[in-house]
Amino acid sequence: MKVTGYRLLNTLLVTVFGIAKAILSYRGGRDAPTTLDWVLGVVVYVSMYWLGLWESAQPPVAPWFFHRDYATICCPPRRRRRRRQVEGT
Repeated sequence: MKVTGYRLLNTLLVTVFGIAKAILSYRGGRDAPTTLDWVLGVVVYVSMYWLGLWESAQPPVAPWFFHRDYATICCPPRRRRRRRQVEGT
């Protein structure tokens, strides 16, 4: 699965709203977490849904956002260290 700009944006929005809701809830807020749920659940979700319809458009629209794989930039592969085999164990 590719890590595209669109998918990164989705992940970022859910993470930011989730952390903000948790902070507001832990501080004793009652209305603010509910408001954040409505904002995320209605405004952001509908906006991202409509934006996502462009992901499969032909010819490709905004290839830098929907089709470029950012996995090597945001999740670089780790170098594996070779473990020395100890003889006699």
